[in-house]
Amino acid sequence: MRDLRNPGPLLDELLASGEAAQITSRGQLVAWLVPATPGERCREELVAAGELRLRSGRPGGLARRGRMPRQEAGRSLSEALRAMRAEEDR
Repeated sequence: MRDLRNPGPLLDELLASGEAAQITSRGQLVAWLVPATPGERCREELVAAGELRLRSGRPGGLARRGRMPRQEAGRSLSEALRAMRAEEDR
């Protein structure tokens, strides 16, 4: 790959064609630059149009909860699933 003193035009060309680019430092691979997926582009367009607002700060939902406590009593999920499948087969 060429020396990236002014990488803008080269990167635009590579990414527009859907190609990934290796970023090296002194001959050692340090990163990959990949084009955005169609879903990522769509999300950015929705944000730019004001139709989608992204949350900022810490992630919500399950990521915020941490580990779930282990259930001591009762059936395991695998056992419950086996029982449900056995009932469906009858």
